[in-house]
Amino acid sequence: MLTRQFYSTIPLSYEHIIRKELNVNDKLTIFEIGSCECEDTIKLARLFPNSIIHAIEPILENRIMGAKYLRNNKIKNVLMSFYAISDYNGFSEIYVSSGHPNTIPKADWDYGNKSSSLLKPFKHLDKLQWCKFDKKEKVAVITLDNYIKNIPDCLK
Repeated sequence: MLTRQFYSTIPLSYEHIIRKELNVNDKLTIFEIGSCECEDTIKLARLFPNSIIHAIEPILENRIMGAKYLRNNKIKNVLMSFYAISDYNGFSEIYVSSGHPNTIPKADWDYGNKSSSLLKPFKHLDKLQWCKFDKKEKVAVITLDNYIKNIPDCLK
């Protein structure tokens, strides 16, 4: 059964690549686009303690859970953002994912909220029939260029 506690012990799937390419002691600016509840954000923040991580997540419920998770883990080098990254600035609807596999007991791990997207679900549902997209939310969207331009220098 997947729980947050267990997930926190598993290295990022791409961590071996990061460790080869980057110095974990450097001061970097890292963007985690679609940070959901910040499970991987925390791993990045611990891996790069001198860096600033921008956790970009447009869905309010996920940001609330992410903020609690960051606070509970005493993570200080993360800035949360409410945008969705897009190819234009303004507003859009996001397809909010939900659901839980029938074959897995429920725990504190939310399987369903990991697939929300500005793009309409397509082949995704072929592999994860339990995943639902019953709700849409209006969210603020911004280009990555504009997001970066608006970050104060002290937060880069």
